Amino acid sequence: MTATRSSIKVLLVDAIDEDRKQLTAGLRRAGFLVWPCAPADAVETARNHTSHVHLIALNESAREGLIDDLRRINPEARTAALVPSSAHGVALRLFGIESSVKPVTPEVAADLIDRTLRSLDEIIRDAHVSALRQADGNKTHAAAHLGIRRQVLQRRMKTFPPVSPSTPGRDR
Repeated sequence: MTATRSSIKVLLVDAIDEDRKQLTAGLRRAGFLVWPCAPADAVETARNHTSHVHLIALNESAREGLIDDLRRINPEARTAALVPSSAHGVALRLFGIESSVKPVTPEVAADLIDRTLRSLDEIIRDAHVSALRQADGNKTHAAAHLGIRRQVLQRRMKTFPPVSPSTPGRDR
């Protein structure tokens, strides 16, 4: 279920032009599709380009509410933050997002994106496993609960560890 890097779309928001250029070049070399922008252009860029990950450099020039605005535009996207060392850990506590200390190399940014997406895969897997358990292993009922087709659930389940329903059910 984990997508390859070449299919991962990243919205990179950084107020410092040189940092943004270096990270964009490095992330593109690592195989990501990157839409770089300054904080002032982030909302418009997010409206024009759907992304899987919002990678935001949080500093004094990143306006308040930017993360919330981006989440409203694309609630399915995962958010990760590049933060000054003085704010490391604050991003996770305040926003519930992964973070790495800035300045950061493209390799560290790529690892942060990978960690963020891995978290998304874990959330999806946990939701699917929970639905299957609630449906006593019935894939049709679990898929309906998740709002997806049964075939989609079956395809995704191939990548998950085996699930033991609490009681035997039909339609496995």
